[in-house]
Amino acid sequence: MENHFSLLLAKAEKYIKTYGELIKLKAIGSISEVIASLSANLFFIFFASISFLLFEIGLAFWIGDYTGKVYIGFFSIACINLFLLLVAYMFRMKFILMPIKNSIIRKAIILNEKQETKSE
Repeated sequence: MENHFSLLLAKAEKYIKTYGELIKLKAIGSISEVIASLSANLFFIFFASISFLLFEIGLAFWIGDYTGKVYIGFFSIACINLFLLLVAYMFRMKFILMPIKNSIIRKAIILNEKQETKSE
């Protein structure tokens, strides 16, 4: 009887350790997918920002050449950027924060569904 109990206890202990390891690995997998997705998005945003910045510099010089004074071109581009920043700030919940939240939730649901289908 004591031998069966110790065997059961050893199997339960092994099960708990294995289950804990499984939870840890699932968490690492989920975190790594989210980080990979964020890294890809940040990479895209970085290069899009550089391209946009170079476009703005060229546009500022073009406006400066058109008006005859370079500082007017840069000042007008700065005013346009300030206006766009103000508009983005006013609508940040609808167009920035909510899509990011929804994307993270959607990715978590997809990861959960993948894990459930793997375990079946």
